[in-house]
Amino acid sequence: MLKIYIVLLFHCILIGNYSAGFTGSSFHYGSNARGVALSNSSIGTYSTGFNSFTNPALLPDINNNEYGFSHFIMSLDRSIQTISISRPLPPSAGVSLSFFRSGTKNIIETSSDYGDTIGNLNHSEGYGMLSFGIKLGSLSAGFNIKAYFNNLDDYSANGIGFDLGALYNLNNNIKLAFKSHNMSAGYSWDINSEKYDEDILNNYSIGLSYDSGQKILITSQIDFMPLINVDYSGGMIITDWYTDANTTDESLKFTIRFLSNEVRADSLKIIVHKKTCKTSENCIVRKISSPKLEQTIRSDIIKRAAQLVNENAKKKKKK
Repeated sequence: MLKIYIVLLFHCILIGNYSAGFTGSSFHYGSNARGVALSNSSIGTYSTGFNSFTNPALLPDINNNEYGFSHFIMSLDRSIQTISISRPLPPSAGVSLSFFRSGTKNIIETSSDYGDTIGNLNHSEGYGMLSFGIKLGSLSAGFNIKAYFNNLDDYSANGIGFDLGALYNLNNNIKLAFKSHNMSAGYSWDINSEKYDEDILNNYSIGLSYDSGQKILITSQIDFMPLINVDYSGGMIITDWYTDANTTDESLKFTIRFLSNEVRADSLKIIVHKKTCKTSENCIVRKISSPKLEQTIRSDIIKRAAQLVNENAKKKKKK
């Protein structure tokens, strides 16, 4: 019997911040060897035992109980572990309970003074997940409820979020899929009695798959994120904590991110954190929204930048 294997290589266009990763980026590796090999671009294809990770809208297609387990080892002491139990809910639904963990070990810890090695650090993050999917004719929909965890040596964080997925059968061979990842998700950290919140990036996927049923599968997928979440790597300024003389139990810290190489009002992202302390060892840190204060800082930066440009122009003329 003649077997024809077709390997299609698709190019990808990636727009991102290359200076660092983003919170929750390890969730996008893939849940098993097949997912990693496909760069996790499989929201429109059935993945036995791992459909809850791929797209909860695929759960109604389960006919029997399915079990998935994967331990995937990567370079740089990284690894991914996943477990999933799925079962059908006749006549047109499915449910799953899953666990995902990614981590790395043997991170060299150095002293801040001389850079000497003083030990090793370990890091892991992941989530436990409850999934449900239902089929309504040619359209299927599903959701994941996630309980996140993040451990960095002696520090830890947790949070809650969810995914939404949809799948539409254009015909018996072609499927159109959509998934929104990590909606309303974030970590709540408690470090040395200081608490603060960290958002997990919400991104979206649109996929199209063709399955001939004769060992030929063609799949494509586009992942994108809202531009508001994408930061240009032009620079960032983080101030120290500022305390007003009249409010000694409250402090403010400002983070200014430059979203382009031009200083304009829309190219400056101002983030304000507020720290409230009942005692020196009992403090709560949270991000606050203060449009008036943010606009004042933005205006001051633009004015100062204009002054520096004028001063530089005058110096050039004198030369």
